[in-house]
Amino acid sequence: MFIILNKNFTKILISLLFFLLIIFVINNEYVSKFIWWFPELFGDLKTPIKWLECNNLGLNFYEDRNSFMECAKREFNYGKIFFETPYSERLNFFYINVLPYLLIFLSIYLIVTTFAIQNYNSLIILILVIFNPSSFLLYSGANIDLLIFVLLVFTVLNRFYIINWALYFFLTFTKIYPIILFLNIFFENENRSIKKIFIIFIIIFIISISYLYFNYSEYIYFLKNLSGAKAGYHYLFSLNSSAKILKYLFDLNYIVLLLLTYLLFFYLITKAYKKISLDLNKDILHEINFYSLEFKLFIISSYLSIICFIFFSNFFHREIFLIGILPLIFKLGISLKKFPFQIILNIYLAKLFYSYIYSYFNVNDGIQYIDGQRIFSNLFILIISLKSIIDYSLMIMITALSLYLINLFYKNLKNNLNYK
Repeated sequence: MFIILNKNFTKILISLLFFLLIIFVINNEYVSKFIWWFPELFGDLKTPIKWLECNNLGLNFYEDRNSFMECAKREFNYGKIFFETPYSERLNFFYINVLPYLLIFLSIYLIVTTFAIQNYNSLIILILVIFNPSSFLLYSGANIDLLIFVLLVFTVLNRFYIINWALYFFLTFTKIYPIILFLNIFFENENRSIKKIFIIFIIIFIISISYLYFNYSEYIYFLKNLSGAKAGYHYLFSLNSSAKILKYLFDLNYIVLLLLTYLLFFYLITKAYKKISLDLNKDILHEINFYSLEFKLFIISSYLSIICFIFFSNFFHREIFLIGILPLIFKLGISLKKFPFQIILNIYLAKLFYSYIYSYFNVNDGIQYIDGQRIFSNLFILIISLKSIIDYSLMIMITALSLYLINLFYKNLKNNLNYK
């Protein structure tokens, strides 16, 4: 059965079936039991398209913010480079009526095609990562993270490198955190020398500094208003979630709680790293290809997720980037059967199942207001605390493994240079 499921034609059929089911789900009001229900689909995409429309009308956000806001109705919180996106009435129709469906299908297809379905565990996780409340939220809003995910996988596969670099540049100056995509320059061509990599980075750095110089004031404004809509206590995927919950429960100093949360996080990463180093030792070198699709996806996806988890209060639809770690985890887990692969898969699987409970209570949390202060139920606090612990544990393991693998890559690169 698994041989049939891994055939290209079968994966296309599976992708199409999943796509149709997802469209049915996000158009069905029953999904409001698990995500915030907005009768108008793709609202997260329609706002940026409205920004492009207003800019096309000659309204400059930075020179006449009031007129722009009167047109757009929403604060502009992308980088200035976003206004370089082509726009016309015909493109507006494409952006609103075609692009979201195209992105949903491509994301599903790319997930399905990068998964090697080798056992029931991998099949279950494949189904759950697509039919999951965090995915429902992402697909129903068609948030820019959906575009970034599709382009992440595309650039890992694409061999026309200058297109990749242009996309990295555009996405970085649109949302900052996609700067991690530049890491792929190290892995996209096995025959590329360190000298060439260095030259590429120097050229990109010079172009970036020049672009910032000519758009300095606009990006200062962007950095000051970077957060846009931050997640509070609902649908949160962030390292600061524990600190938020403890502050709510005990009214302690939030900065102190953040510091303690971060210190414990990094301490546990060092412990996990040592454990991984001892358990894997040199066995992994016989099983890993540093320029394989699985390895590149793991590195880019893991570090993108780590950066988002540590530095931003993310809505949990950004968990889609974690999907990129799975192909390598499955591959090494089957061949090595060692710590930490099975632990990561078990935590991830528990996270996927638990997300239904978590999402249900995020919608049906029964918030009360007493003297203008928001009061959560004890059950809701328990539910979000468990989600925070699961995320905390998973990201410790992923971060430790990511550091270990990037260190292996560095040593391998160094050895190759010495050999040459």
